[in-house]
Amino acid sequence: MRLRGLAIVGLLLLSGCGYQLVGYGNTDLDARLKSRLALEIADPLGAQARLIESVMQERGVLGAGLTLEVLDLTLERRTLSELADRDEFELRVNLTYAVRQGDDPYVIGPETLNRDGFLTLLDSNSDSLDSELERLKADAIYRDLTGQMLTQISAQADQLP
Repeated sequence: MRLRGLAIVGLLLLSGCGYQLVGYGNTDLDARLKSRLALEIADPLGAQARLIESVMQERGVLGAGLTLEVLDLTLERRTLSELADRDEFELRVNLTYAVRQGDDPYVIGPETLNRDGFLTLLDSNSDSLDSELERLKADAIYRDLTGQMLTQISAQADQLP
């Protein structure tokens, strides 16, 4: 109980001096990007583009003026183990992005982010169920990585024109 009290006092002291955790419920950073980012991706009508646009819409940064260029977005699937009743996989998403204005050189990036996820599929004898579970896990990783990307862009907003 005492340790908990010390942690709370420490957090209050840090917040009192202006310290904030980036990306932890802090939407002030996104205010500098309000309606300023347009998405450019290889497959603009694909599921990944729709997912990224929905996260951008939620954060209020989808608009015009700057271009968020997704240079690479790949999903790797690696088998970790194959047991009699389940299969275990590692899903790794790699995202390379950059921000530019018009035809000018990149203002931010290119930068690459990676996110891993663990997937266990039980022996359900249903390929459609397994592929749906894998798609849901991959979408969660894409969404998390997109949020991380937008937070990093927000933190670097002082480099933007």
